[in-house]
Amino acid sequence: MSENVDLANRWLRGLNRGDVCTELWDPDLTVANPPEWAFERTYRGHAGLRRWWQQFTDPFSEVEIEIDEVRELDDGRVLTVQTLRGRFRATGLPAELTWAGIGTVRNGKIVHADGYASKRRALRAAGLSASQG
Repeated sequence: MSENVDLANRWLRGLNRGDVCTELWDPDLTVANPPEWAFERTYRGHAGLRRWWQQFTDPFSEVEIEIDEVRELDDGRVLTVQTLRGRFRATGLPAELTWAGIGTVRNGKIVHADGYASKRRALRAAGLSASQG
């Protein structure tokens, strides 16, 4: 397993503990949500990363992140596909949300993450076709 894939896996496992693992991220990081999501679009720095996680999880009383796929795209970019399972806080109804991300790693730290509504969209943004995924 490459160091970048290991880094992405460690971060996603941290989210299951409610820990955004700021030590894995560069202080000048950016996180960009998919445009379809009803959250802030871009978050910056460690405070922004914490705000992203809080806004993302606030609607849920329970949250579990299942890691569906993590793989290196090229030197410095990692594709992740993950599913959030939980319960909506207001209704108690079950929730399931799958999304993909492309993380960029430099000098052993995550510096940027772009979220996508699907793996297909993430691969397209990375310049790859769905058949390559």
